[in-house]
Formats: sequence, C-alpha cells, structure tokens
Amino acid sequence: MPNAFQRSNDKPLRPRALKRLRQQEAMAANRRLPLQFPSPEPLAFWKPLG
Repeated sequence: MPNAFQRSNDKPLRPRALKRLRQQEAMAANRRLPLQFPSPEPLAFWKPLG
C-alpha cells in the first residue's frame, strides 16, 4: 500500500473516513471466508448429545 491517505483523487482522506474505509475492507475480506462454515443443518451435530 503506497500511501494510506491518498486515494484516486488527490484529496487526503480524513482520519474518520480512513477508519471507515479500513473497516469496510476488513469486512469485505472477512465476508469471503466464513460463508462456507455454517452447515445447512447446524442442529444435526447437537442432536446426539441431547
């Protein structure tokens, strides 16, 4: 990442906007991974215990 405060336009990003951008990027990165983890029937695993 060359410069966190520069975007495609030449205005520097405000710190709050930069934080929001980081959060959106983190959420987008997290959304790719855990979607396959919840099984279609999560209760089937717990049924033998009870």
